Amino acid sequence: MTSAKTSNIGPRWLPPGRHPADRAILALGVPALGALAADPLYSLIDTAFVGNLGAEELGAVAVGTAAFTASFWLFSFLAYGVTPRVARFVGANDDRNAARIGVQALLMALVLGLGVTILGVVFAGPIVRLLGAGPDIQGLAESYLRIRVLSATAVLVAQVGHGWLRGAQNTKTPMYIAVGGALLNVGLDYVLIYSVGMGVQGAAWATVAGQYLVAGAFLLMLVPHFTRTGASWRLEREVASGLLRIGADLVVRTGALLGAMTLATSVAARMSLDVLGAWQITMQLFLFLSLVLDSVAIAAQALVGKHLGAGSRTEAREVTVRLMEWGLLIGVVVALVLYLGRSELASAFSNDPTVVASAASLIAWLAVVQPLSALAFTLDGILIGASDTRYLAKSMLLSSLAYAAVSLLALNLDWGATGLATGATLWLALRTSTTAWRWRGDRWTLTA
Repeated sequence: MTSAKTSNIGPRWLPPGRHPADRAILALGVPALGALAADPLYSLIDTAFVGNLGAEELGAVAVGTAAFTASFWLFSFLAYGVTPRVARFVGANDDRNAARIGVQALLMALVLGLGVTILGVVFAGPIVRLLGAGPDIQGLAESYLRIRVLSATAVLVAQVGHGWLRGAQNTKTPMYIAVGGALLNVGLDYVLIYSVGMGVQGAAWATVAGQYLVAGAFLLMLVPHFTRTGASWRLEREVASGLLRIGADLVVRTGALLGAMTLATSVAARMSLDVLGAWQITMQLFLFLSLVLDSVAIAAQALVGKHLGAGSRTEAREVTVRLMEWGLLIGVVVALVLYLGRSELASAFSNDPTVVASAASLIAWLAVVQPLSALAFTLDGILIGASDTRYLAKSMLLSSLAYAAVSLLALNLDWGATGLATGATLWLALRTSTTAWRWRGDRWTLTA
């Protein structure tokens, strides 16, 4: 067999729709875009509605969202660890083992979700203080987090649903489910925040309701399917330990990512309320757009895993080249739209003139780094699809340490939001360069 490294991966770029892999990429990536964009809409919608209540309310949601997002992303291995393993079994035409992965992941989600909820309710006060919430927003942030964390189990169950169906090469169903939950959240946000007058607490309850709707829909679909395949609903140590091994790498990877981002939010909180508000708006847009760009990475996870499961290393490498071309193209388009609409976006999230001005400048920076973000996330998806998670964890840890260091310098040297943006840019550059170096070799195609 011709080695993956020396195979013909195509001498020239082909326009969209002309490459043999485009149909499969679009069939997975376009619906994944809808699902990925819907998930962060919960926090984005809360930010938009609450931001118009005032700077204190916006700051409270910023801190509460940062804390909840940390737990959400820390256990993202329930999606990203499941997808490549299911895709490999799909590539090998092994439906029963694919179902076994889903069952064990669901059992983990129930246990972990309960644990996160208990810890969040009990330690909400210390958590928001640790994140830099001052006396003026501490009570609001604590109240928001205590309610929001009640949806932890639902969020983790939904992650398993997303991850399993992506591995099964189905991204349309998760899109429909995620969009339905987001739409419910929009309606409830308006009613509870404004009509009922619950303010920050109303935003939290609206999000909880939307997320439980999503989790219920996934369970109604997946549980009967898993049962029909004959998968056992008892803990299977071999399957669970395999998930946990990948999960441990992804926890390190995601923990490093979240640690740096959470530290940056904490630094912003210690700078000023205006900087915190502007940084919250920018980071919510960053998360939203990152997951939009990650639609190509989802296609990468599913396709790379499937090709490697079928023993087709050459095809796996060839499709990654096209995936990166798609990622870069989408990143450029997103950058243009974001830059042109920076002022309008900033105004939509706050009525405070100082916050709006600062946020507009940060959004312009965010637009400039979108192509780099696109490459970073696509390369992440390729390595996750190959289960090369150990290397990915090391890359993220190195990049996040640099990000954290620059954030602390920004606080000590009074660089303001510009310093935070500089740290984030270095973070993206290091992530992209280290994972691109790995991709150029063959070792990622040999990972079990």
